[in-house]
Amino acid sequence: MEYDKSRVELVILSLVDGDLVDEWIPEGFEKFTHLQEEFDSEDHDSKQYFLEMYTETSAEYFVYIDSSVHITAETIPELLSYQKPVVAPLLTKRDGTAWSNFWGTFTDTWGYKRSTDYDNIFTRTVQGVMPVACVRNLYVIERSVAVKMIEWNVYDNHLEPDISFCKTLFEKRVPVFLSNVHNYGWLKSKADKNDLQLTGPFLEDWKAKYVRNKVLDAEALMNTAKTCSSTTQFSPRSLDGIW
Repeated sequence: MEYDKSRVELVILSLVDGDLVDEWIPEGFEKFTHLQEEFDSEDHDSKQYFLEMYTETSAEYFVYIDSSVHITAETIPELLSYQKPVVAPLLTKRDGTAWSNFWGTFTDTWGYKRSTDYDNIFTRTVQGVMPVACVRNLYVIERSVAVKMIEWNVYDNHLEPDISFCKTLFEKRVPVFLSNVHNYGWLKSKADKNDLQLTGPFLEDWKAKYVRNKVLDAEALMNTAKTCSSTTQFSPRSLDGIW
């Protein structure tokens, strides 16, 4: 992340071994908290707890990111630069569907409804930082709004947490914005294992992460493949285990 980590207080909720999480955290964070098995990651209580922890800090922004999100290093700093009360980046799945992290509008019962401008925003035919009805998975909230969210009990109803959050903001007339100015990343799919298969855009990610960054010597790998061709079929997919 291209941001001064000494100015970040990081809280992670996970259901895996705490030592593994601690080893994964880069150095430089001012404060780091790991919550394990206290909450379900999709539970209203966990998000409410995060808000309460946030109000005890002096941070200017509350940033929520869930585990389905893969973003570029520039995403968070860019969102902060917009200085919006609530803002999110456009994130889509790379499976050819029109699934994204935003809703253009609601039904009368606060369900999903495709807005007339959804496709133009989704395909970036129209670009900008624009108001939408609801954002999910990743969002940045200004402190003035985040503090009021405690008072508003934004997660205190029977709707899915992020929908409850957006419904409350809509009722309180707090605008929610989405930026599709750049390609910020994507949403990983729990059901689709393409994220672990080296095809299409996933292969390009693999090349950028391991080959261009000199983590793996591509020429040596290919020479090894030619040497072993009589006994095995070499494929980048055979390296899935390095993820």
